Amino acid sequence: MFKKFYEEGNETDYETEQPITLKEIWKTLDEIFSSLKDVNVVDVYYEEVEIVEKKETYPTIVVDVYTKDNKNLVYLVYVKDLDEYSWKEIKREIEKKYKSDTLNICDEDEMYVSFCT
Repeated sequence: MFKKFYEEGNETDYETEQPITLKEIWKTLDEIFSSLKDVNVVDVYYEEVEIVEKKETYPTIVVDVYTKDNKNLVYLVYVKDLDEYSWKEIKREIEKKYKSDTLNICDEDEMYVSFCT
């Protein structure tokens, strides 16, 4: 899987040579969402992220988690073939799949969805 995880400036790499495919994002997002505990807000959005070491920009799904103990966890999931058009479809699926009794949609637009408890 091709992702990075940041916690209060503590970067952990989970990188492989290639970004994941659109089909592979669900496994990664499932892992992230299933690991969430004691969260206030989870923002999920599309962004082009520059990888300084590689001098490349990758389309990225960002999962920005704000916990009840004031931590901010950020997951960057690099996805090849992701663009604004495919993001809109994926965003709709994210809304359906991860909205639950504990995570409600509290804000959204074309480029992001925000879940809150």
